[in-house]
Amino acid sequence: MLDLLARESPGHMMGKIGSVLKHALLGQQNQMNGAITEQVEKAAWWDDAYSYIMAQGYSLTGDLDRAAHWLDHAIDYGFCNTYFLAHEPYIENLRSDERFEPLIEKAKRLSESLLE
Repeated sequence: MLDLLARESPGHMMGKIGSVLKHALLGQQNQMNGAITEQVEKAAWWDDAYSYIMAQGYSLTGDLDRAAHWLDHAIDYGFCNTYFLAHEPYIENLRSDERFEPLIEKAKRLSESLLE
């Protein structure tokens, strides 16, 4: 599916960010890092969903420092689905990191503030 997206929409950012996730899922850290171009990083910087995909990729490949950084940034930009954060398998590696619980709390506060 991610290959089809990248092939049919080679210039579209979703295809590019999908390539990052594909390589991470396959355990291809070098290829994932190669897919993270300056353009991909800039797009991810301004989008909560793309930031979250970056966190997933880094978590899957074991780079918990970058995973925590991107998850923090995703939350700053509005990603606050705490149920998803607690159960989604691609960030499983990050859940055991000491930075994860404060990030969940931050997302929870954001979520609650949106309901006020």
